[in-house]
Amino acid sequence: MKIAIVTSGGAGRDGIHGAVPCLLWLIERLVQAGDEVHVFIFQQEPVAGTWPLRGATIHNAGNRSPRLGMLRQILAEHGRGGFDVIHSLWSPWAEAIAALAGWRTRVPVLLYFANYELVGLPDVKYGDQLSRTSRLLLWWALVRAGSVGGQSDPVVRLLAEKGQAALRLPLGVALNEWPVLAPRRRAPAAPARLLHVAHVTPAKDHPMVLEAAARLKAAGVAFELDLIGLDIPGDGWLARRLAELGLERHVRHHGFLERDAIRGFFERADLLVVTSRFEAGPLVVMEAAVAGVPTVGTKVGHLAEWAPKAARVVEPSDAGALAATIQEVLGDEELRLELAARAQEAATAEDADVTSRLFRDAYRAMAQKPDKASPRSPAMGAGA
Repeated sequence: MKIAIVTSGGAGRDGIHGAVPCLLWLIERLVQAGDEVHVFIFQQEPVAGTWPLRGATIHNAGNRSPRLGMLRQILAEHGRGGFDVIHSLWSPWAEAIAALAGWRTRVPVLLYFANYELVGLPDVKYGDQLSRTSRLLLWWALVRAGSVGGQSDPVVRLLAEKGQAALRLPLGVALNEWPVLAPRRRAPAAPARLLHVAHVTPAKDHPMVLEAAARLKAAGVAFELDLIGLDIPGDGWLARRLAELGLERHVRHHGFLERDAIRGFFERADLLVVTSRFEAGPLVVMEAAVAGVPTVGTKVGHLAEWAPKAARVVEPSDAGALAATIQEVLGDEELRLELAARAQEAATAEDADVTSRLFRDAYRAMAQKPDKASPRSPAMGAGA
């Protein structure tokens, strides 16, 4: 098959900076299966251009008229040899352009939801549903979609609320690049090693994890918390808040780290902490599970699917419940190891190889439909 993946980014030419691992793992496996893969991105680099990555061809629209440029690139490549399927992800604009390209070329379109396209969080001003333009783009794309998918059951349910049937298509971990490591027992006398991996943005709710850490300190829990992720605001808030809470000796912020460096933190961690207000996945929960580390976090994405047998969850923004649940899991080593084992079983059952097979099955089913471009109304359940 010839496949077009239309996205907002994640395919930096060195495969490290500006690259999203799950996207790289998917395109690599599609290529290995014999598919011709083209990835179309808006502004990965300022100047329009193309480059090879993991066997695929990356088409960058650049800063000058990126949306029109992307559409032109898709149509031009289709003219050189027709696409069998167009697959969009991570952006309402990517979804709308994929739908428009599918309508122009009569190629079936898979709209895939693995980001904040379906939600709006007014108090933190985050999520695509807060924008009227994004809502209209989403509506139009769903009308034109041939099929629809979501990263987890909560996303599939959000789509069902919009009258849209959807496939569950998880993004798994490449076990050849992120090897399985058996769960490990904690050293009883050592401080608990907690890990939080997320860029500092309102939706990731760093205030919640810091407040939970302050409560753990007040309760006399011995712990060390490693925060990994780029400080997007860069206004010094994180350092100030650590000082206000007296957490400088307990919490370290490491900023952006490359994957080789991040892996060591997972191998030393006793528990991953997730405080996101919303997640379609997230992949970090899968990565922790593969590395033998259980998660305590908010009731989002895969954590909502796995709880209570393979994870422990609390409601978003409830720092008190988070601290209490962390303390509960750290205080019961058999429970912590059981959660780790069950999470690892779930994550390895849906690794990157499974992901690519599921997407290829969806692509083939779409390509075999007799009328590839017939628009359908979301209210009629178009899709899976």
